[in-house]
Amino acid sequence: MTLPELARRMNALNMQYAQQEALKSTAFEAIKLNQNQLRLKGQKSDGSFLKAYQSGEYAEYKNFLNASPGLGRPDFYDTGEFQEGFYVQVKTNSLIFGSVDGKSTKLEARDGKEIFGLTVDNKKLYYVQFVRPELQAYITRITGLRFK
Repeated sequence: MTLPELARRMNALNMQYAQQEALKSTAFEAIKLNQNQLRLKGQKSDGSFLKAYQSGEYAEYKNFLNASPGLGRPDFYDTGEFQEGFYVQVKTNSLIFGSVDGKSTKLEARDGKEIFGLTVDNKKLYYVQFVRPELQAYITRITGLRFK
C-alpha cells in the first residue's frame, strides 16, 4: 500500500461513529457486567456497596440463596425481574444504564442512581475485552492495518 493510499484510508476513519457502534454492539456485555456487580458483590458503580439488610433473619435467608455478596449485603435479585429489565442507552461516547422494572424507582431511592453503571475496574474490563476489539476490527476493515 502506498503512503497516499494509507493517508486516504486513514482520513476515511470515523472514530466517533466507530465508538458509538462498538458501544451499541457490546451493550449486552455491559449489562451483564452491571448485573454481576450487583449479584456477586452487591457493589454500585461508584465502588461502594448496597446498604445492608435491616432484618437479620432476611439477611440470613438471602445469604442462603446467594452467599457471593456476603452476609447482610443485598444483591438486588429476588425474582430476577429487576435485573432482567436492565437496558443501556448509547450516547455519543457513553452508556446510560437503567431498568424498566417497576422496582427501579424504589431501589434507586434506597441506594442511589449508582446502582446502575460499571465500577472503574469493570469499565476497564468492558473496554479491553469488548469495545477495543470492535474498534480494532473497524480500523482494520477501513485501513487494512492489523493489530498484534
